[in-house]
Amino acid sequence: MLELIYGTRFDEQPVNYGILVGEYITGQGYEDDFPNARLHNDIYLSDGWKVAPENLKTVIRRPIKKK
Repeated sequence: MLELIYGTRFDEQPVNYGILVGEYITGQGYEDDFPNARLHNDIYLSDGWKVAPENLKTVIRRPIKKK
């Protein structure tokens, strides 16, 4: 399981997340491991209503396995 803390605006997350995680896991010799069609989950550490967009933090959890 890959876990990383990621800072981005919520509306920019899908594009940035795909690039960041995709490049990282393949560069480290891993690939996605999606049992039961579970892609990933996000744990939002910041409240988007109370925190400035540049200070938002999210923990991203994504199942991976060695190639």
